[in-house]
Amino acid sequence: MYVLRTGVAWRDVPAETVGCSGDWPAIRSLLHEDATWTLPGDNTISGTAVGADAVFERARSIASWGLSLELLHVLVSHENMALSLHNTARRPDPVLDEYLTTVCRLRDNKIANIETYLSDVPGMNAFFVWRQPGAGRLPRESLG
Repeated sequence: MYVLRTGVAWRDVPAETVGCSGDWPAIRSLLHEDATWTLPGDNTISGTAVGADAVFERARSIASWGLSLELLHVLVSHENMALSLHNTARRPDPVLDEYLTTVCRLRDNKIANIETYLSDVPGMNAFFVWRQPGAGRLPRESLG
């Protein structure tokens, strides 16, 4: 997995390394120990995850909902980066179809802070519904 830095272009990244291979340990290794990730909305994944383990578990949780992720653009600044994405997913009733920008602030060549901006917060709230306390996750088969 590559993190773009000044002077590195996507054309310089081997094609087989672009995208997420499901290599969760490699993804976890990109995070600073005190990393945070803030998501808008009022649902089961919104709010701020604090610490690398919490950020990592949030990413795994989101992936478990069966999202299709389309990387539209990688945007870089002098010291940080952002991802422009299109996420889609379907359950029996709610459909997720949102555009988002995820801004990653880097420190010591690792992700220290993530903030996500969404095009459809109500749609996200409908898809990532809250559960009753103690109810746990919806069974996978109910997710469609």
